[in-house]
Amino acid sequence: MKAARILTAAAALMVGLIGAEAQAEQYRLGLITPPPHQWSKSAVTVAERIKEATNGRVEILVFPSGQLGNEAQMLQQLQTGALDFAFLTLGEFANRDADYGVFLAPYIVKDAAGARQILKGGVAQKLLGGVSKFALKGFGWGMAGMRQIVMRGPVASVEDLSGKKVRTVPFAQELDFWTRLGAAPTPTAAAGAL
Repeated sequence: MKAARILTAAAALMVGLIGAEAQAEQYRLGLITPPPHQWSKSAVTVAERIKEATNGRVEILVFPSGQLGNEAQMLQQLQTGALDFAFLTLGEFANRDADYGVFLAPYIVKDAAGARQILKGGVAQKLLGGVSKFALKGFGWGMAGMRQIVMRGPVASVEDLSGKKVRTVPFAQELDFWTRLGAAPTPTAAAGAL
């Protein structure tokens, strides 16, 4: 009888171990961008590659469209451990430390190639490491393209922006830039400005 109990206990333990081993470790990745946006597509690609590279042992669950909150909320969740990963814009970091606003300054690069070069440089790497002051670990920089103006009617000159409502991230330097151009900047959550 005692041997039967030991075998039963051993069998139950083995079933428990096998079940635990079969379950994937799951991590959550939050974004503010909608599914068709290149960041969301990149997040899905990263999740697929990690799952493949770990033979399904690690699974990244992607939550686009601000499902887990706005950027400020997701940043706070990252800091408390309630969220594992996020793709965040610089605006939220710049609101906490003005040094991150350097990349939001207009006319510091001519094109996407110049922007990529800056993101590989020393200043960018120093700022990436600097997210540790927010109790975070930065994995890398990403780009969503250069500034563009999407508006009803043509925009051929600065004068065409006069008095026009422009949605922008709520970042002081960004608001100042559009105001100086004569536009009427309207701060909105980054998801609404993208």
